[in-house]
Amino acid sequence: MAEGKAKLLFWDIETRGLVADYGSIFCIGWQWEGEKKPHVVSILDKPGRHPLDDSKMVKWFIEHVWNKADVAVGWYSGGHDEPFLRTRAIIHRFPAPKPVTTLDLWGKVWKRFKFSKNSLHNISQHLGLPPKIWSKSTDFEAILYGDKKAMKRICTHCLRDVETTVAAWKRFAPYVTTHPRLNHDPGKCRVCGSEKLQLRGNYFSAAKGRAKRVQCQNPGCLAWDTRTLKEVE
Repeated sequence: MAEGKAKLLFWDIETRGLVADYGSIFCIGWQWEGEKKPHVVSILDKPGRHPLDDSKMVKWFIEHVWNKADVAVGWYSGGHDEPFLRTRAIIHRFPAPKPVTTLDLWGKVWKRFKFSKNSLHNISQHLGLPPKIWSKSTDFEAILYGDKKAMKRICTHCLRDVETTVAAWKRFAPYVTTHPRLNHDPGKCRVCGSEKLQLRGNYFSAAKGRAKRVQCQNPGCLAWDTRTLKEVE
């Protein structure tokens, strides 16, 4: 990882139920920026005291993945994945996970766009992203009885969701005006780190007054940002 550059994590979870006090996590998928393929860990890889005990898996993921991230990107992660993981952690009496800066792409799409549905499946269809791989609804029940093939299908589903999230981030990141800054150099793009920035006139805000608009000239990014007058002197 380049010095000064944030470590960017893409992630997704698959769960039993939608509430974490009565549910559990079946598997967690993730991919670091720059990696070619995602990874997945399941409760079969980190077995607990009973088939649905996710304690060892949750602990492993927090210590070996989550706590090493600077920024975490997900799809509806602010509404499901993050609070679910956090709830499982406190139920298992684990130390609080690192307060990672997060970016929920679902929330940004909901606020700034007008798709008929903001599901990852619908977005992937309209933007030509890797299509969702559906798992059978019965697979979630089959796991309760130790069905390893059902778990494999759910893990495949989770891996694809991570791949699609990565692809969605690459498309939506330039549109996210509040995207977390991935580097601290004002001479570089906040998203991709390119040094090819071009001044694009003035920006006025009630809080800080006049600033300068800049746009990344990397063809694969083209993100907009602002700089203070001192930063462009």
